Amino acid sequence: MNSAEGIGYSGTAASLVRIEALEKRYGRSAASSQLALGGIDLDVARGEFISLIGPSGCGKTTLLRILADLESASAGRISIDGLSAAEARRERRYGYVFQAPTLLDWRTALGNVMLPLRLLGWSRTEARRIAGERLAQVGLAEASGRYPWQLSGGQQQRVSIARALSLDPELLLMDEPFGALDEITRERMNQDLHALWRRTGKTVVFVTHSIAEAVFLSTRIAVMQADPGRIARIIDVDLPASRDFGTRDLPRFHELVTQVHEGLHAAYHA
Repeated sequence: MNSAEGIGYSGTAASLVRIEALEKRYGRSAASSQLALGGIDLDVARGEFISLIGPSGCGKTTLLRILADLESASAGRISIDGLSAAEARRERRYGYVFQAPTLLDWRTALGNVMLPLRLLGWSRTEARRIAGERLAQVGLAEASGRYPWQLSGGQQQRVSIARALSLDPELLLMDEPFGALDEITRERMNQDLHALWRRTGKTVVFVTHSIAEAVFLSTRIAVMQADPGRIARIIDVDLPASRDFGTRDLPRFHELVTQVHEGLHAAYHA
């Protein structure tokens, strides 16, 4: 893993992800097609944690899926460390965490994290070693032998995060991974994810509907609006680099929550 204990994004690092004039249309003909994303421009720096937030239907997940080469763009350009989205997928340059854990019920937590490594031909011994390390990084070393049905929702998502990190990608794409959790568990997962990001120095693009979650986790927040989906505003999050439960009580935290809320309100009524 990248060693970056105590990392705090400074805004000066080189871009890892570059999105230029990105468009996504659904439909076969220009006359009947729907423009889902229009003119997206965004740079994501190495080591940055950027959240995408906006009304339902504004294209947050679509944008993330295009970055992951799970959908194709209709126009524009994406670069991930100098590679196209398809090249980055083939070279395993990113890990993807879905809204639901998508774990295999018949495999243990360790077995689920080992799976990508085994599919790529890693030996069972080496895959087991790496999977064990990744589970330890998300605080589940003692649960490695449990099956998904023996884990809580939060623990299942920890396994999903460990699996996404199995090949040590620099980029982590996360599609509202904590949306189904209760509020207390979600806050705990926010804290743990922030600590993991600080330790590893990963670059994260994170989709969420929660304003407080976006403010707590991010270095920047991209507020999106719909019809077509586009970035309406970028908000810099200038909270302390190290954050804990007390961060949510800071006056600046509440000021930033208000800024994002106002940005979303403007986006809804644009």
